[in-house]
Amino acid sequence: HTVDGYTPATFYLEHHQKTSYPLLGMHSGVDCAKCHPGKGVDIDYHPQHGRCLDCHKDAHDGQLSRATSGGECGKCHTVESFTPSSY
Repeated sequence: HTVDGYTPATFYLEHHQKTSYPLLGMHSGVDCAKCHPGKGVDIDYHPQHGRCLDCHKDAHDGQLSRATSGGECGKCHTVESFTPSSY
């Protein structure tokens, strides 16, 4: 932030790259509020991000949950793009 106000924030992509979740591929173009919902002091600065399903809907509606991967998206998809898959 600046001495003139709370917004706009000065935490940019290059700062995010030094966090526990660097923004790679398609994630680098997502609006901050999409992953960090809320307003003012109620913003979620530390959302869950251990699995794709922490943020994304299961596009396969649970069909792959019994697979050996547990249905983890990264077995077939990358952060560069959801399509094409590597399956």
